[in-house]
Amino acid sequence: MKFNPEKHHRHSIRLTGYDYSRAGTYFVTICTQDRECFFGDVIENQMILNQNGIITRNCWFGLLKIFNNIQLPDVVIMPNHIHGIIIIQYQVKNHRSCRGLIHQTPDIDSIENPEWILMRIPSLTLGKVIRHFKAHATINIRKNGAGHFQWQRNYYEEIIRNNKEMDYKRSYITNNPLEWEEDEANPKNIRKEEGLIL
Repeated sequence: MKFNPEKHHRHSIRLTGYDYSRAGTYFVTICTQDRECFFGDVIENQMILNQNGIITRNCWFGLLKIFNNIQLPDVVIMPNHIHGIIIIQYQVKNHRSCRGLIHQTPDIDSIENPEWILMRIPSLTLGKVIRHFKAHATINIRKNGAGHFQWQRNYYEEIIRNNKEMDYKRSYITNNPLEWEEDEANPKNIRKEEGLIL
């Protein structure tokens, strides 16, 4: 399975008519802006996280402290993107009157006050979980010295519908570092396509 960031990030990639607040299992891919490598490198087929990668991993699993109705069974942090599985187990009812969420990328308000994300929409959605992750990771990576760090707008997602699909996605995540040399998200392959690397 090849992931094409250009294909999946130039237009809306949400499934029309699907309720992303419902309980379900989702495979998500989140990329850095311009595929810039911030999180470490693949060495001998193993992903070695740098400090930003460790921060990102901690922010990912930190979601479990914010949302008590999700599970995060698998994730791989690659040099410039993340593949992970998010399971929304059930819906938490919240009857506060709130406006809906429009964009899935951190904005000024969410970066300065990440808890604001949790108040913008009364029910939990996949987008809300991703937005919260992006905002917290952005804050902490920038504090770590990467002041220009940012995520690519939006994210790519697939709905996992059965055990067979789940097994496939988990295997894909586990084996992703083994495929890095041929990965379309690898900047070396981008330069190769442009004729800069023979």
